[in-house]
Amino acid sequence: MSAPIGRARDPPLLRLGLDAGGRTQCSPRRSCRPAAPSALALLERGIDTLYANDPDEALLLARQERDRIGALVVPGSISLGTLDGLIDRIVHGLPGGIAAVLAIAPSLEQREHLRALRERRIGWVLRAPYEAADLRFAVSAALATGDPADPRVGLRVPIRLSAEVGAAEACRGGLIRNLSIGGAYVVLPDPEEQGTPIGVRFHLGDSLVCAEAVVVHRRLQPEPRHTEREIGMGIAFRQLGDPERRLLQEFIRARVESFRL
Repeated sequence: MSAPIGRARDPPLLRLGLDAGGRTQCSPRRSCRPAAPSALALLERGIDTLYANDPDEALLLARQERDRIGALVVPGSISLGTLDGLIDRIVHGLPGGIAAVLAIAPSLEQREHLRALRERRIGWVLRAPYEAADLRFAVSAALATGDPADPRVGLRVPIRLSAEVGAAEACRGGLIRNLSIGGAYVVLPDPEEQGTPIGVRFHLGDSLVCAEAVVVHRRLQPEPRHTEREIGMGIAFRQLGDPERRLLQEFIRARVESFRL
């Protein structure tokens, strides 16, 4: 896996790529394309990518972009010595500090290594197996760590929830693929037109959420390069009741915490 640096609407993301054994992985230097398909999610998020194949190159890129780097992504297999060097030379300069570091796919069997990552207060973790939507969320969370706004409020958490969607007295089954306090993306074979008012019902645990919403955009063709690749529609909730809002807040908070070590 190679390592992208991003530069776009968000602060850039610096990502160091090592192989599963923690050794430097050889890839074309400074490639403009991500090696893994899941990294396309970063491009869709507005984060352009460059690659650091080893800690020295990561340090060089961090120096070049020292006023703009917003987060650091490292493989979960990274050696503690290498990680400590990155913390001393790169992480302390991040707006969010160590809380803006994301570790990808650490081995859950290496308990001592996991404990060491926790002791260093690594902010975020992406557990394997993961989808492009999970990567996009974790990176967004890491980049938002240094933002004065609470990242838990606006982030759309990746999820799979069955839902009932009602419009014009017709009710159909759909699948919620991401969810926030403000809305959701619902996979539906024949999505409603933009501006259509709808009703949506879904369960969060044992609780049923019933909400009014409006369609804000729709996708009529599958698009492999997009995180929201399935045919469906983005909806914005309207007039959520206090019980429903509290349910959403608690669910999203718990989902966010699942990306913590």
